[in-house]
Amino acid sequence: TTATMMMGGGEVLTLQVGPASGHVGAHLWNAQDELLGGDGDGDGDGDRELRAEALFRLSEHAPPMPRLVAVDFRHATGALQPVGALQSGAPGSVFALSDDQLAAQTAGVWAGEVSVHREPEAHKNDFLRWLEESAAEVQSVALGGPGVDAWGRPFAPREDAEDDPYGLEGRGHGAGHGARRADPAPADGDGGEEAEDLYAAKRVRERDVRVWSDYMKAQLHSKSLQLLHRDGDMDQSAFSAGHALLDGGSQPLEEILESVRFFLEECDRLQGVHALVDVNSGFGGVGQAVLRELRDELGRVPILGVGIVEPEAVPEADSRHAQYVGYRAANEAVAMHALSEVCSLYVPVPLYSIAGARGHPYLAGDRWRARSLFHTAALAAVGLDTVTLPYRRARPSHGPNSAATLAELASRLAPRDDLRIAGLSMAFPMPFPEATPGQLAGMLASWPALDVPEGPLALQLSTGAAPLPRPRQGLERFRIFGSALAMRGVCPAGETMSALEGALEAYCERSPCRLSPCSLYAAHRTPFPITLAFPDILRNEILGSRGELDVHGGLGRAVPPVSVPVLAHLETSTRMGGVVRAAHEAVKRASPTLRFDFSKGPRGLDAEDWKEMEARLSEIREVYCEDLSDGTHAST
Repeated sequence: TTATMMMGGGEVLTLQVGPASGHVGAHLWNAQDELLGGDGDGDGDGDRELRAEALFRLSEHAPPMPRLVAVDFRHATGALQPVGALQSGAPGSVFALSDDQLAAQTAGVWAGEVSVHREPEAHKNDFLRWLEESAAEVQSVALGGPGVDAWGRPFAPREDAEDDPYGLEGRGHGAGHGARRADPAPADGDGGEEAEDLYAAKRVRERDVRVWSDYMKAQLHSKSLQLLHRDGDMDQSAFSAGHALLDGGSQPLEEILESVRFFLEECDRLQGVHALVDVNSGFGGVGQAVLRELRDELGRVPILGVGIVEPEAVPEADSRHAQYVGYRAANEAVAMHALSEVCSLYVPVPLYSIAGARGHPYLAGDRWRARSLFHTAALAAVGLDTVTLPYRRARPSHGPNSAATLAELASRLAPRDDLRIAGLSMAFPMPFPEATPGQLAGMLASWPALDVPEGPLALQLSTGAAPLPRPRQGLERFRIFGSALAMRGVCPAGETMSALEGALEAYCERSPCRLSPCSLYAAHRTPFPITLAFPDILRNEILGSRGELDVHGGLGRAVPPVSVPVLAHLETSTRMGGVVRAAHEAVKRASPTLRFDFSKGPRGLDAEDWKEMEARLSEIREVYCEDLSDGTHAST
């Protein structure tokens, strides 16, 4: 068992810097928490498809906890408390002690008067209260005792618990933190009413969400939360303001790095870092400072950086909209320059303009909210979780077409320093979980190639923010430098993943890479789980419990699928030319007022910094805008 779990590429440390990144991270960790021990189709630990230890700290004496350092303001954590967030009322917890009991504990070291000050309890929505109520039972299951599952049914520990020392087996079937909606069976036919009742009673609604911790399932270690206690609104501040916050605020950089080092020291074989950073605020500067230190300490260890921008914060009718957009464009440009220097790959994800969501055939137009951070962050999480699957597998493929480690992915997509800007897109859902290799090959053969302007994957998570460039006249395709395609949840009975990967290979060959030997591609059995904390944005009436398409609408479901198949694509190509061009223009055209605002603070940007940034982005633009016409057309 232990030998099997140690196969693969090693551990990954995750950083989340800022509230928007916190929302994306919450959806990511909810999915990971749901899959603990329940992925793949095997019956035992040796058949688990994904390595839990890639992203989680595993212990025989505590539930799995994310290997995570999250930086945010204190108010953004809501009711979340690390290492016992769901057990604050449990016997023995300091939160359950009375004032007299707390005072009594100091009797041996202090003879004077004791005063106890309690912070008012944070608001908890129905979802968090449900988690808290079931936490003691769930924790009992995780540690080998009797308990109940998410339906309230008795759940006994397995007799072969010695083969599952971390308590993972069975967690994916309701024994996690009590937040799984239901097994697939009762969702259709008999038991459907029970599933609908549970979903209606316990699901997270947008009105329940104020901060990302309002729907975070996974328990966090005490070192995971690094809270900025200084009050303030950084929504429209400059990227560089974060350096002043670290230098003069109550949370010096060294305290954040201390937590980062704590998790790094636990790793046996660190394979890389995932860094989600809010770039439209001073949190971008905080992320840059942390990543610079990590780059110096870790050397060539790969870092996958993701620049998150919140949805539209100022309506177009507002008189401040033009100023807000100008500030945002400058922040994105500074982030592209700064983070692409310290990251092995940098993926911009502007949540304010996810192209393809409006009018998407499988998203509910009446429930989708483009300005909702809860909604847009969920889509970003699906794409990011899917493209990182290949190097989190228990049995990674070591062939030339699969990235067994984050380092392999980064080197194939970014073979040069000026090719570190990558774009993310996906088909969500890809509603054909039972497609055979022949059916999959036929379907992909009918799709546009990966390098055509229209693009085969409807949801563009990186390029929706800028006008989509066109190849020069006489050319029909973009130039792809490096490409990685990941499919999950398509697993017909009796078929192997290698057979499905043959269909992916044929599809990728239609869009050859110019600088990498070939495209990376991988197929995974594990679908993306739809939990009670995922927003209700799918067209449930035409999707079955596994995300399969029902073109006749005969299912008539009122609840979302339990899981969905996904196809995600990460690429470095001239398709990103419009995004790079927009960043370069934002720096060139920055007004004196804006430059003055960015110059504030001990590490603000001076004239030489702006000149260096413009020169660097100009070089990157020449690469990404190769073979592109000067004109652009608006993306749809």
